[in-house]
Amino acid sequence: MEVGSALLRYRVQNATQFQYHWKCKELGIINLCFADDVLLFCKADIPSIKLLTETLSEFATFSGLKVNPAKSQIIFSRAVQQQRQQLLDCVGFQEGSLPIKYLGIPLTSSRLTLADCRPLIDKVDTRLAGWNHQNLSYAGRLQLIKSVLSTLHTYWASVFILPKGVLKMLERKMRTFLWQGPSGGRQEKVAWDQICKPKAEGGLGMRSLITMNQAPILKQMWRILQNDGSSIWVNWIHRYRLRQSTLWTFNRTTDSWCWKKMLKLRPILQRGVNYKVGDGSSFSLWQDVWHEQGPLCLSFPRGIEVTGLPLSSTLSSILQRNQWCWPAETDSDIAEIMSLLPPTNPSTADTICWRSNSGKFTLHSAILLIQPPSHMPIGKDCFKENSRYQGTGLFYG
Repeated sequence: MEVGSALLRYRVQNATQFQYHWKCKELGIINLCFADDVLLFCKADIPSIKLLTETLSEFATFSGLKVNPAKSQIIFSRAVQQQRQQLLDCVGFQEGSLPIKYLGIPLTSSRLTLADCRPLIDKVDTRLAGWNHQNLSYAGRLQLIKSVLSTLHTYWASVFILPKGVLKMLERKMRTFLWQGPSGGRQEKVAWDQICKPKAEGGLGMRSLITMNQAPILKQMWRILQNDGSSIWVNWIHRYRLRQSTLWTFNRTTDSWCWKKMLKLRPILQRGVNYKVGDGSSFSLWQDVWHEQGPLCLSFPRGIEVTGLPLSSTLSSILQRNQWCWPAETDSDIAEIMSLLPPTNPSTADTICWRSNSGKFTLHSAILLIQPPSHMPIGKDCFKENSRYQGTGLFYG
C-alpha cells in the first residue's frame, strides 16, 4: 500500500482541480491505510472524487488490488446536501454513515455508547463461556482474569476513554467469574476495590479497568506535549485543534465527546510532568505549566493586562541576562508569582520531563500516578521486629 499512497500523492500534487478535505489541507493528508483498510479524504466535489477513483483504478492495473464496491462506502458530512447522488454515481460506492468499524474499533463523531462497545463485551463473554465448563480453582480463575480478561480491552483503552458503565460491566463479569465460577451461588468474599490493590497492600495484584484505561490515554496526552513531529495524529491535534493554545488551557464546548473526556485527565497529567526551564524560548509564558500555580492565564487572569505581555509570549520575554525580569513587579499577584519562580538554565533548551527516575513516560509510572501506593504496607513489613503493623492480618478464605 506504500506504492498506492505514493501514487495518490503524485496525482494530487500534479492535479489542478483536486481539493483537500478542509481538515486535511494544511497537513496534506489524502489517505490513511493499514494493510488493505484504506480511508480517503477529499472535498465533496466531482473533480476531487474522480481523481481518487481514477488513481485507485490505475493502482489496480499493476498491483491486482481492486476496490470492492460492495465493501466500500462514501461518507458525507452534514454540510453536504447537494450533489450527493451525483457523487455516489461517480464513485460507485454505497452511502455510509458513522459510526463505522476500522481496525476493530468504532469510528464515531459522537458519544461512545454501550452498543458501540458490544463487540468488546461479546469478546469477554465468549472467553468466559469457554472457561465455565472447566473445573478451575480460585487461583486458576484469578490468573485467567489477570492474564486474559483484564487485557482484552487494552487496544480499545489506548484509543478511547471507555464509558464507565462498560468498564463496570466488564469488572462485574470478572468478579462473578472469580468468586462464583461455573457453579454460581457463592458470595463475594472481598470487595473488588480491595482486590484491585498491589499484593503488598493486601490486594491480589489486580488493577481496576478505569485505571488501566486512563494510563494509556495519559500516554497519548504525553505524546501531544512532546510534539516530536513523528505522529500524524499529534501533528493534526496541534494544527487543527490546539492551534495557538496548549493542551493545558484549551477549552471548547463544541469539541467531541472523546476529546472532552481526554481533557478531564489534565489534572492527573499535570502531576506527572516536569517543565525544566532553559532559555525560555519554547515554553508559553501564560499557557504552559512551568510554574507551581499552573497556567498563569488561568491562575492570574488579569496578568496579560497588568504586564502588557500578550498571550503568545514565551518565557524568554521575561528572562534577561539569566535573571527573571517581570513588568509591574509591585503588583501583589506578580509578587506572589515571583516568589515561586523555578530555577533556569539559559545555556540549555527547554525540556518537558516525566517525573520518574529516567525522566521518560512509562505506563507503570502512569498507573502509580493514578493509583498511588498506600502508606500502610501489608506483607513482610508486618513481621519486622518492633513494626507498628505487627498483629495485622488479612486472609482470603
